Amino acid sequence: MTRSFLLAFATLALAADLPRPAGYVSDLAGRLTPAVRDSLEARLRDYERATGNEVAIAIVPSLEGESIEDYARELFHAWGIGKRDRNNGVLFLWAPVERKVRIQVGYGLEGNPSDRAAADILRDVTARFRNDDYTGGINAAVDGIIDRIGGEGGAAQGARGVSVFTLIAGSVMVVLLVTLLVRRVRTRRFAEALPGDLERAAADLGSSGELQRAAVQAIEELRREAPPDAWQEFATLPESAREEFVRLQQELYTIRLIPHEDASAIRGAHHALNRWRAHYSAACDRVNAPAKRLDDYRRCRQEAPLMMRDIAATLAGRATANPRRRAGKLAAAASAAYTRASAAAEVNPANWLLVYDLLLDARDCLQCADGRGSYRRGARYWGASGAESPAYDLLMTEAASSSSGSSGSDGGASFGGGDCGGGGASSSY
Repeated sequence: MTRSFLLAFATLALAADLPRPAGYVSDLAGRLTPAVRDSLEARLRDYERATGNEVAIAIVPSLEGESIEDYARELFHAWGIGKRDRNNGVLFLWAPVERKVRIQVGYGLEGNPSDRAAADILRDVTARFRNDDYTGGINAAVDGIIDRIGGEGGAAQGARGVSVFTLIAGSVMVVLLVTLLVRRVRTRRFAEALPGDLERAAADLGSSGELQRAAVQAIEELRREAPPDAWQEFATLPESAREEFVRLQQELYTIRLIPHEDASAIRGAHHALNRWRAHYSAACDRVNAPAKRLDDYRRCRQEAPLMMRDIAATLAGRATANPRRRAGKLAAAASAAYTRASAAAEVNPANWLLVYDLLLDARDCLQCADGRGSYRRGARYWGASGAESPAYDLLMTEAASSSSGSSGSDGGASFGGGDCGGGGASSSY
């Protein structure tokens, strides 16, 4: 009895620390634009009205040291996603700081999407996230979830009255036959494509030298133009990249030695080559990072002075704002962030990446003061500068208070009290 009481108390205490839903789309980390968030919110609300299934998106500032699996289960339970009698909810959870995503499935929908289907959806999502296409990744998650659960959440309860044994037996036979056929077709395709795939992989690897030279050049240009905060994380990249591409060359040689006579070996070589391509793609992303950083630095250096002029003019028009009112507090925080950006711009060389971020915070604060802005993505301070942004701090405080009071409010989601099991899938990117 005592243990049950303590367990229930601990569960309630944990739920109290979790954020509350801000709607079907709870962007608690400020990663989405208002237009994207509103579009997703409307789509998921309409979907719930048409099917009864509840799909929720949660973007959280941090997992607070928990695994994403545990956090997703706790959040799903605390929010009650899905109808209480049908448990027909799905949660898509994104933790940008930890670079992790998860799809958590309600009891009534487990198996649809299956764990494998959820993993397939997340592969598409993470591929887009790795290319900084976050809007496309979230839309891919919603598309994949809706495609797989359709309107079956309400029909699942009635379907249980049909002969379960007959359905299972027939399904197993069909699945076995289809699986055998698909495996034969896929193995034949693998065998036909494998020589060409290996040649293309070798050609891609042959171009890695040019990528490495471009990275070295970008780092040298960053050293000349930017302070250490903007480039010091790339100091050891040329050496580590060389070692990584040597390993990739050895891995590809090993894959070439795999026999191609029988079906099992062919499938093994194909899967090994797919893993190699994933490693190669990740290595290329790391090698291309200095050039992207250089482009970002130069763009920020060009755009920041124009932003400073516009923000200064806007702040001048708010000099008489009442500092005790919300709009006045936002204007004061924007002014403080602008002052820090101006000071950072006077340093030679200036960290224009940091200056630009501070100016974006100031601009967002001013837009929120006008009632037409929202909360931007999470902390993104550059290097070891340790800079703080008063505007960002205030916006995140407002975001937290807004989310904690929004459950069941107009336009928000009032979930039906559903619960989940362990079904779903997780991934990093």
